[in-house]
Amino acid sequence: MLRVPPQFLVLLLCLSSGTAAFAEPVPPGPARRVAENRTANHLLIGAAANGVQNPPSALAAFHVASALGNSRSGHTQGDSARPPMSAVVVLGVDRTSFDRTEDVILHVTITNPTGHSLRILKWFTPLDGVERSLFTVMRDGERVSYLGKMVKRAAPTDKDYITLRAGESMTTDVDLSEYYALSVSGNYDVKYDVTSIQLYAENEEGRFNNGRLTSNALHLFIEGRSAPAP
Repeated sequence: MLRVPPQFLVLLLCLSSGTAAFAEPVPPGPARRVAENRTANHLLIGAAANGVQNPPSALAAFHVASALGNSRSGHTQGDSARPPMSAVVVLGVDRTSFDRTEDVILHVTITNPTGHSLRILKWFTPLDGVERSLFTVMRDGERVSYLGKMVKRAAPTDKDYITLRAGESMTTDVDLSEYYALSVSGNYDVKYDVTSIQLYAENEEGRFNNGRLTSNALHLFIEGRSAPAP
């Protein structure tokens, strides 16, 4: 019997389920998020039943398939006839509840799901540390303040961009409690979300630059703790 590697199994599940291209196009917004979350849950259950032991990897495959499907179905900003130069971000955690003594560690994976290399401005990634607000953090519906540093820079040069080859991923950990005001206990929603016209370096083929890097949302309970040291 042919044995399919788990990561490819998840991707095949995504594609065959219609995740990568909804039968009826669903525009961005609450309805699409509900549909994607429902599909993701089914895929994670199916992946576990088929031997996939790492749910964040399964979720990453789901988001990669969604990104590919959105390109095919024309769900892009601007000229839908041209594939977007966009990476996808998947956030993962080892637990969803943190007491006041635990660091809130996020696993951040940036993947290039396209068929070509992407050059991403590293200032908008945590790969060399967090130098600006990279996450939208909400507590019980209220936006949480970013307390980390904000580095002002001149215009980016070629050396400020990192290259992700087609299909390549990079992963790093971020301690959310070092950068955001988590002094109040509550339910937190966390999402990676940055936008800049300089985010992607346009290559010689002139592919469309959508200037966005975003992720799935995490839903966490976090007990209040002291603010990070300045």
